[in-house]
Order: sequence, then structure tokens, then C-alpha cells
Amino acid sequence: AAWASAMARTRGGASRDAGSIYARTRATVFAAARRLGDRDDARCAAAVSALLCAFELVFCVAIIVKVPYTEIDWRAYMDEVGGFLQGERDYTKLKGDTGPLVYPAGFVYLYAILKKVIIGCADDAPCDDANDVRVAQYVFLVVYVAHLCVTLATYRNARGVVPPYALITLSISKRIHSIFVLRMFNDGVASLFAHLTIFAAQRRKWPLAFFLLSLGVSVKMNVLLMVPPALVLLVGGTKPSVAISSVLIFVITQIALSLPFWMSGFFREYVSRAFEFSRAFDYKWTVNWRFVSNETFGTKPFARALLVAHVVGLLLFAHKKWYVSAREEKEKARRIRKDSSSVRTKKKTREERFFFGFFADWFRRLPRDASPSTTVELCLADPAHVMSTLHEGVFIGVVFARSLHYQFYAWYFHSLPFLLWRCDFFEAAAARAFRSETAVKLASDTARVSLLLLIERSWNIFPATEESSRTLFAAHAVLLVGLFFSRRRVKSVRAAEKNDKNA
Repeated sequence: AAWASAMARTRGGASRDAGSIYARTRATVFAAARRLGDRDDARCAAAVSALLCAFELVFCVAIIVKVPYTEIDWRAYMDEVGGFLQGERDYTKLKGDTGPLVYPAGFVYLYAILKKVIIGCADDAPCDDANDVRVAQYVFLVVYVAHLCVTLATYRNARGVVPPYALITLSISKRIHSIFVLRMFNDGVASLFAHLTIFAAQRRKWPLAFFLLSLGVSVKMNVLLMVPPALVLLVGGTKPSVAISSVLIFVITQIALSLPFWMSGFFREYVSRAFEFSRAFDYKWTVNWRFVSNETFGTKPFARALLVAHVVGLLLFAHKKWYVSAREEKEKARRIRKDSSSVRTKKKTREERFFFGFFADWFRRLPRDASPSTTVELCLADPAHVMSTLHEGVFIGVVFARSLHYQFYAWYFHSLPFLLWRCDFFEAAAARAFRSETAVKLASDTARVSLLLLIERSWNIFPATEESSRTLFAAHAVLLVGLFFSRRRVKSVRAAEKNDKNA
């Protein structure tokens, strides 16, 4: 009887212990899930970022070891910089097996260093044997992981937008791993400079930001897509002296990089090839316009229509979204200063509009080298607003690009999670179908991830089809419209309002 009683107590204790372990495990899992879904949990985001970088380091090594290399543009790159290393300075004579060199001087210098110094190839060697390619792939592994670290740093600076779990989507792309680690395209290097620009701009280091932006342009011209939104932030949110000096740094950097060709008497040849805006694209490689006929794709009216749409998109976003702080200040002025004089109210109204108060405000401040108002300055320097503005400028260019080739995915993939979670269109749509806050969050995040996967799927179909191009264009259009009509409010505006009240 005593033995039976002891066994019963043991079983009861074991049952209670099992129940306690289950309860603690369940509580831990739910707490972790809540933290992973909390946009404001910076410590959780930092932990996820560190784990993601460590995982990518190991995963990319496995890709290099296990996935066979296939030649696309690497040999052409080596041939093009080989001519430069042999002393040729006429850009029209620098060619590879895929055609003439069409990238600016920064590309030449970077790949020349890679060929001559890091790999150790002869000037005229193609650098395409297995050992040479393997060394280059490990170099680009470092570029990829550095790119990811910088990207995650910009996400962390813009806290309160993307939940920690969504950072994992930055590592889901098969195409991006191929572009960086396997194919070694210059698009990845250019994108690294673009994200370094965003990081510097978030820190309000505008001269450094425009120096990095110029370096990115020197590697590939697509980084110019970031210039219009960067100018809105720079001109609208800083002193004129800072704006002018930053633009001068951009220009001087381009001139300095072109000096070897300029001093050799081939400056015109350099500019015409490195910055050839009228370049024709091959319909065979287009990812985004396969649902358009080949005849239409190559026409000038089609190219002009896309250019007009691009410019209109930039102007609309500049007026409605990028200079958003002033719009917030006007609403605040209407609420708080109802008894203000009509003159003061009109002055505020003029300052708030991109057309044409943005320009009038800058020229008004120019003679005195004055800073913008506190609210405008704080808002345009808000890290999340800086990041969304620069990414939106690039995304508009992608949507209306004359053609997107597979390596161009690196231009904007790393911005997609941020733009998707920056857009409140998904919550608004989910709120129409669900009443529960949890259900709205789950539905909206599911829609975001689904849209990202649709874009990823379109980029992984080779060759592109009419269906994949339509899907890609539709996904781009949904995101672009959602961003335009999103009602985000910059945190710095609240801080400025608090300062005004305290004053």
C-alpha cells in the first residue's frame, strides 16, 4: 500500500512537472512570437539581424562550393578592364565578348583591382579558370554579406516600420544570391554604395552621402535613380551651403574618376559610352515587358511614354510624399494657431507645398544660408522618412524602366520588405474584412509576404513569359499605388509639435 501510494505521488508529480514544462514552453513561444512581430523591439531586430548575417555567411560558402559556375558576363568584364590595364583609354575600344564597355570608370577601377591585385591575373588573361572564378566568388561573398549588414543597419535606423521576423525575407531570394555570389555582377556593388548612401543620409551626413552616391553611379548608372529624391531631402532639409557643397562633391567625384580618360583626350568618348541614355535594349532579355510586342518595345514613342510616366511619378511623390513634413506642419498650424494672423497662415501655406513653396523657401533661405524650419528639418531627417523617400525614388524608376534584365533585381529587392511594411494599404484592406486586430495584422502581413513572393517568382522564371511580366507589373503597380496613398505620419513631426508646445 505504501509502495502504491508513493507511485501515485510520483505519477502526480511527473504529471504536474510535465504540465508546468508545457506551460512554460508555451509562454516562451508566445512571448518570442510577440517580440518577433513587434515593430518597435530593437533588441529583437538586432538579434535577428546578427543571426541572419551569420547564416548568410555559411549559406553563401555552401552555394559557392556546391552550385556549379556558369559564364554570363564575368569574362566580358575581365576583357573590358584588361584593355584598360594594357593602357587603352579610348572607351570606344574597350570591349568584351558580349559587346562594348558601357559602365562608368568606377566599374573599371574596381574590376581592374579585382583582376590584377586580388586574383593576380595577367592584363590580357580572361581570368575564367576555376581557381580565378572561385577567388572572385569569395570576394563577392564578402560584398554580399557587407551589403546585407548595411541594409539591416538602415532597417534598424528606421525603427518602428518592419517587424523583426520580416527581416528574414531579405534572405529568401534565389536570384539575388545568384547575382551577387555566383555571377559577380556589378549591380551588387552599385547597390552596396546605394545602401551606404541611405545609411549616411539617415545619419544626416549629406556630403558623405553624396560622395557615396557618386561612387555608386560610377559603378553603374542605375544609381542615378536615387538622385531626385536625395535632392528633395538635401535641398529641403539642410542649409543651402550644405546642399551646394554636397552636390559639388558628387560632381567633383565624377570628374576625378574620369581624369585618366579626360587627360588622354578621350573625355567625350568616355561620357558617350559610360552615360549613354539612348542605349537600346534586347527584347530577348526583358523581364518586365514581355507582354508588350517586340515591335512596340523597341519604338521611341514607347520609350518616351515610360520617361514621361517616370517624371510624373517623381513629381507626384515629391509633392505628396517626400515633402510630407510641411504638409503635417500646415495641419498642425490650422489646429493650434486658429487665431493667428492671416499673413502668418498664408506664409505657412506657401512653405508647405512642393509646388512651388519648396523652391521659394530654398531661395528665400539662400542669401542668409539659413536652415529650414525646425519641423521641416526634423521631418526630412527622420531615418524612416529618408529611407522610404530614397527607396521610392528608385522603385518609381524600376516600375517605368524601359527594360529590366535579371541582374537589375539587385537595384531594389532589399527595399521591398521596407516598402511593403511602410505601406498601410494592406491594413486598410484587411480592416474591411476583419474586426479583430490580430486578424487584421495576420491578413495584412500575409498579403505583404504574398506580394513579395509574386515578385520573386516573376524574377525566377527564365526566360520571362507574358504571364510572368504581367504578374510583375501588376505587383509593382499595387505597391506603387499603395505607397502613394498610404497615410504614414513621420515621428519627427510629433517631436517638433512637442517642441513648439514647450516653446
